[in-house]
Amino acid sequence: MARTPSPEIMKAEIQELKMVVGNLREENRRLRTRNEQLVDDVLNLGRQIQAMQQERIEARSSAEDNDPADPAPEPEAGQPDRVSLMYVNPHWHYVIINRGSEQGIDVGDYGSILREGHRIAIVKVTDTKPTQSIAELDLSSLEGTGLYPSTSDEVHFR
Repeated sequence: MARTPSPEIMKAEIQELKMVVGNLREENRRLRTRNEQLVDDVLNLGRQIQAMQQERIEARSSAEDNDPADPAPEPEAGQPDRVSLMYVNPHWHYVIINRGSEQGIDVGDYGSILREGHRIAIVKVTDTKPTQSIAELDLSSLEGTGLYPSTSDEVHFR
């Protein structure tokens, strides 16, 4: 027959458990804060990448403008800007999209990642900023194609 611990032992164990719970709560708070910092860092890096890509495009466009043999095509009136991936994280399976709440992207929106007009993945928006969004990849959507998204792919939202 098992012995019941004495009240003193039970009080000591309860105190110890309260300390453990308190420590876990504090660690959880620190981790949430760190996660928010990391999300902001990723978004800032995404903005830097986008700015660098834009500079590269402008430099290329400027070089092409100096070549009269190959004029750049004019965009059609009313044609929307390309919604593209600024960053793809293959380890944590998320992407950063170059559109955000100012362009009508909301948390919970689903989108299709397209390559050459064919869907290769589905994403769900998990965070938005005014001009950028973070979306998680639906890993089961990758099984059919065997392709993984890249920054050259486009995103279409439903």
